[in-house]
Amino acid sequence: MKKTKIKEAEIKKIKNICVFCGAKSGKEPNKKYYEKTAEELGKLIATKGYNLIYGAGNTGLMGKVSKSCLDNGGFVEGSTTPTIAELEKPVSHKNHKIIVHKNLQVRKDRFLKVADVFLALPGGFGTYDEIFEVIVSNQIGQIKKPIFLIDIKGYYKDFYKYVIQKTVKEGFAKEEIIHIVKNPKEVFEILENMKK
Repeated sequence: MKKTKIKEAEIKKIKNICVFCGAKSGKEPNKKYYEKTAEELGKLIATKGYNLIYGAGNTGLMGKVSKSCLDNGGFVEGSTTPTIAELEKPVSHKNHKIIVHKNLQVRKDRFLKVADVFLALPGGFGTYDEIFEVIVSNQIGQIKKPIFLIDIKGYYKDFYKYVIQKTVKEGFAKEEIIHIVKNPKEVFEILENMKK
């Protein structure tokens, strides 16, 4: 896997990790793996001293990752909109800051501003929208922040191969900010290596 082309100083100051994922947990037989990985990720973010930035939902994988982070002493910032807050009630906790934005674009702008790195667990079309927002913002030079696709049970395998790699192969984009990994531990190993 390639080292992301980001200034060493930017990597060393990583504090906020933004996680994109589903407000649902998916279907069996993979649901339990998705949930277990979301919980593992939340715990790692907290125990390694990072803050979790996410979509504020209390359901599905979003609920699992945030609850796990909070249960392990982490700080969580959730960004939502009035409509989403009605569907996915935000978590209430002393270490959970909730920001309600007027629309989805302002919400995504907040993610881009405060996060230092982005991770994507399995999710729906909203998750893909957020992934592309990060990719495009990197491509146009608005940000220089890596994104990791956590490929649980091959969830992102075809997307990475037939969308990301195909686009890069045909010369329409660069792949340098996108990583595909098998589990959350691999993400933190890569981040530590980037700091060296």
